[in-house]
Amino acid sequence: MTTSPIRVSSETDERISQASALLGMSKKAFVDEAVNEYVESRVSQLSIRIKEVADLFELPVIVSASSMERVAKLNDSPAPPTPAALQSTRE
Repeated sequence: MTTSPIRVSSETDERISQASALLGMSKKAFVDEAVNEYVESRVSQLSIRIKEVADLFELPVIVSASSMERVAKLNDSPAPPTPAALQSTRE
C-alpha cells in the first residue's frame, strides 16, 4: 500500500503525537484508524450527498461492485447484487 503525506496544523500534529503515544500506536496507525472511524460514522450522509450531486447534474449513480461491498461492510449488511451478478442469475 502506498502512503501519502497530509498537512495539518501544528496544534493538530501535536494532538496526534500525544494521543498516539498514549495509545501506544504510530501516528500513521492513529490517523488511519481515526479517519476510517470518522468516515464509517458518516456513511449515510456521504450516500445522501452522492445522490444529491448525481441528481443535480442529472447523472445516473454508477457504483462499482467493490465500492458497494465497502459500503455494505461499513453498514454491516450484505452488499446488494451487482448488475453482473443479476445478469448471471437470469441466464
